Amino acid sequence: MRGVERRLRAYFDRVELVRLDLGDSRSLLEHFGSFADDPTFDDWQAEIATYRQERNRPPE
Repeated sequence: MRGVERRLRAYFDRVELVRLDLGDSRSLLEHFGSFADDPTFDDWQAEIATYRQERNRPPE
């Protein structure tokens, strides 16, 4: 369990937690599905995944 705790502490030392006020959450519903017909959506998702992998790679 100490390994998990150590890794969590190291992770939280690197990140900043912030609170976002999104206002009325009902207004977000109108945007759901807005990318359903976007031909670039899959490429965009792949770019996000690549960015996250690079960002989360442990320092050498």
